[in-house]
Amino acid sequence: MTKTILIIDDEIRLTRSLSFTLRQIGYECLESHNGRQGYELALKKRPDVVLLDVRMPGMSGLEILRHLRMDMPELPVIMMSALDATRDAVEAVKQGAIEYLAKPFDMDELVQLLANTVQASGARSETQFRSEASLHDVSLLGNSPEIRHLRGLLDRAARTRLSAVYLLGELGVGRAVVARDLHQRSCGEDAPFVEVNCATLTGDFVETELFGRQGELPRPGLIEAADGGTLFLHEVEALPATAQARLLDFLDKGCLYLTPGTSGVASNVRLITTSSRDLSQCCDEGSFRRDLYLKLSMLPIKVPPLRERPQDIELLCIHFARECAIRLDQRSVQFSRAFHDGLKGYGWPGNVRELKNLIERLTILKGGEVLAETDLPADMTVRDAHAAFGIEETMRNVERDLVRDALTKAQGRKGLAAEQLGISRHALKRKMQRLGMV
Repeated sequence: MTKTILIIDDEIRLTRSLSFTLRQIGYECLESHNGRQGYELALKKRPDVVLLDVRMPGMSGLEILRHLRMDMPELPVIMMSALDATRDAVEAVKQGAIEYLAKPFDMDELVQLLANTVQASGARSETQFRSEASLHDVSLLGNSPEIRHLRGLLDRAARTRLSAVYLLGELGVGRAVVARDLHQRSCGEDAPFVEVNCATLTGDFVETELFGRQGELPRPGLIEAADGGTLFLHEVEALPATAQARLLDFLDKGCLYLTPGTSGVASNVRLITTSSRDLSQCCDEGSFRRDLYLKLSMLPIKVPPLRERPQDIELLCIHFARECAIRLDQRSVQFSRAFHDGLKGYGWPGNVRELKNLIERLTILKGGEVLAETDLPADMTVRDAHAAFGIEETMRNVERDLVRDALTKAQGRKGLAAEQLGISRHALKRKMQRLGMV
């Protein structure tokens, strides 16, 4: 069945050129050079895809997009503009466009995008398609200097033959999705990606799980399963000493020995590791081999915490709102500027995971609504717990300095120090206990 493309753009020459090209490859094309007329034509003709310019007479492209999202939520819309791409792209994504093309765009790129969109719409609902499109590169979503630096590191790592990469970062920053991103950059989506938490491997089964076994009941291990791809080990510090020794031997020689002392089998595996503890400290304590630590950490890559890249929060919110709406079968939440400003002032101890959980909870409670600052939990508002904590901590530091100075002048005599501070000796003792000075 012939697919119909509606082109809404006030540049008559461009719309005719696009229509001519697209008809040549089998599409039916409709044209409109006025925003309001284009919107009405979309409602009447029900096209399969809309190509929509941002600036239009009669009704702006973003305004048309908002109306189409309400009236025809299943209709995929591709935005076009020769204006400031960053500003318009963010706004278009907010309103539900599946893609944004900056003029002048490559015709081959447009043709491929239309083919992908039409093919996807034939296989499943467009709501699902938009959800999957929004998932593209979410692990590195953002334009902050920190996330751009991370992308650069991953690109360089993907181009090397280095066998081990060590991902650093706080809980919740998304080290697992960064590991998969590095895998796709270096190995491709079709290569095996094997992920395991070493803390879940117990007793005698650890070495069997990792390295496999021979004998009457042969069993391939995780390293063999990951051949040609990536083995991602969480909490690598949980490996016992014997498994650490065999893992070091595998990294040194590039060969997998199913049984110590037997001939090795060459294996091409990139190892990505994370830890929940400081591996250097584990080495100092004697629980982790330093030579293995040095091998694993030849290329350490830090995933930045969310508080260090607050300008990325807005795009992450848009993504999580769409993803949660689809998964939970709810209407997507929208965001006010005050809500976004409130999020940027929060410290995010749980990082991206905490942000995702927040958007999921608000999608359940307030799906379809525009979120205001008052919708933020109390402990996330800058004026409440976060700011209060900062003020209280500052006051404690001031008190601690005053007590320390008084004790120094009194040469350690608490009675004299208390007198200088204008409080009783017992009050000074309680204050020192509260300030952690005893």
